[in-house]
Amino acid sequence: MATKPRKSKARTEAPPTPPPTPSNAETKSPIEDKNEKAEQYVSIAAEMGFIGRAVDGAVLLTDALAEDAAFSSDATERIPPAVIAVLGLVHARLDQVQRVLRGSSDPKRIMAPHNLTGAPGPEEDPDVTLSVWNHSQRVVYHSRELHMAETEKEIAA
Repeated sequence: MATKPRKSKARTEAPPTPPPTPSNAETKSPIEDKNEKAEQYVSIAAEMGFIGRAVDGAVLLTDALAEDAAFSSDATERIPPAVIAVLGLVHARLDQVQRVLRGSSDPKRIMAPHNLTGAPGPEEDPDVTLSVWNHSQRVVYHSRELHMAETEKEIAA
């Protein structure tokens, strides 16, 4: 079954002129603003909840399609690839989280506004929170990786 090309619903007028770019001192991400001086933590519970909502969305779409919900024929053709794309993104994100949990990647790689949290308190609900690596932790990790790569190269030679 060949799929029809999607019609673009983009506006045809020129986009508005972007605002002037701020100086380097003013270009901080929301994540940096929130915990500028505090240590940054990633909440695994918040991350898993976010991933779960993406899977729920894919399930809702497939259920609606299976129940012959009132979709246009164009939407009916677009739902399966959309579900596959969402599940592919979920899989990739879970791979990233797994690397962080194994300690082979800095938690900063999965940090996002939806999972950013402060230091866990003693009275809070239990959650796995991961601290973003500091400079020395990154140096140690990359030094270990470099040593392993050099060892593998020597063995192969």
